[in-house]
Amino acid sequence: MREAVENLVQAIANGDALETEKAFATAMAEKLAPMLDARRIEVSQSMFASQQETVSEEVKTDDEEDEDKNKDDEDSEEDKEDKEEDGEDKQEMKEGAYTNPGLEALLAKKRAEKAAATTGKKMG
Repeated sequence: MREAVENLVQAIANGDALETEKAFATAMAEKLAPMLDARRIEVSQSMFASQQETVSEEVKTDDEEDEDKNKDDEDSEEDKEDKEEDGEDKQEMKEGAYTNPGLEALLAKKRAEKAAATTGKKMG
């Protein structure tokens, strides 16, 4: 490196533009080469590390797959139970076993008002 800089200074002192250009390119290459190599290593290591993390996240062990399968089985049992309960609720609604007291009171009031209005018109 030191020699490249000395050649650059000598070429500038001699006024030789062609030699100055060559010496400058050589000095820069010698200075940048180690930095570029270090950066290449950093980038390749970070790329390789991120690929390893991605692969390790994607690959599941047999135990993890069994756990997922058991969880899916449990979920499907819960789904079946929920569907059965929904079916029972719908059947109760059809049979009239399911009532809402507030709604029933409101309907009874409306029926009474309608009956009173109809009876009042016939009498008058």
